[in-house]
Amino acid sequence: KLNFWRFLPPEAGENTLCFMLVTPVGGFHWMPLDESPRPQQVWKRGPDLAGKKVVAYEEGGSNGLDGPDILSRVGLIMVTKATGESSLESWIVPIAGDSVAVQVSDDVMGGCLCLPPFVDEGPFLPLLVAVLQIEEGIFVNVMSLVEPQRGSVGLGDIAVTLEVDLAGFEDVDFEPPALAMGTYPEAICCSLANIVVVLIRRKGLIVAFELEDGDMSLIAREGVDHYVIDAVMRYSAEVGGAEIVMLLADDENPKDGRMVSFCFRSAA
Repeated sequence: KLNFWRFLPPEAGENTLCFMLVTPVGGFHWMPLDESPRPQQVWKRGPDLAGKKVVAYEEGGSNGLDGPDILSRVGLIMVTKATGESSLESWIVPIAGDSVAVQVSDDVMGGCLCLPPFVDEGPFLPLLVAVLQIEEGIFVNVMSLVEPQRGSVGLGDIAVTLEVDLAGFEDVDFEPPALAMGTYPEAICCSLANIVVVLIRRKGLIVAFELEDGDMSLIAREGVDHYVIDAVMRYSAEVGGAEIVMLLADDENPKDGRMVSFCFRSAA
């Protein structure tokens, strides 16, 4: 039984076409172009993740190797709670390590992994971005990850905490269309180089930050006037820099959508 699957960048596994398959047993890298394309297990699902539906997954970091030996270091997993509560849990798990999952939060809106500033060549762990709702406010935390022992992963210090400015959006609550994967996570997080973008889906709000060494500054805040179905970041081929491409709900036709993009200043 396949619980979840998604495409991963080539750097995640052997520098080739790679898919992540999550099953009740654990996570598998599947490289269909390999001579032996059998899925390879990269982490086991322990009791902490048993019976929980995966709604988002990504990998980050690098083992510092090249070519077919390259591999990411950590996976970020967003799962529903076994009790059926509305909030999500977020966990990190080492890739090709001891498979011991570490909980980031038991009540998270969204999150992503991002590249630390000034990464040298060689192995590295990513930074972790978590979006949390605390009472009426929405906060973005950026924290480091550590390797307590070889093959493991743990949470480090919180480097930056910023509150999302919701002025003008307090009463905005766009109705989501019917979605096969549901409406989780409530916030979509994307990163490219030193740019981190947070989208509050029901408010149609985009906030973008530039990561600097030990700090993070706001570089954009825009409303798109629609519910955000999905989003992805890429380098803009036309104007350069980081661009976010979004699929927005169509208020007049809930079975249709519209594609829009927003370009930020150059990413380092």
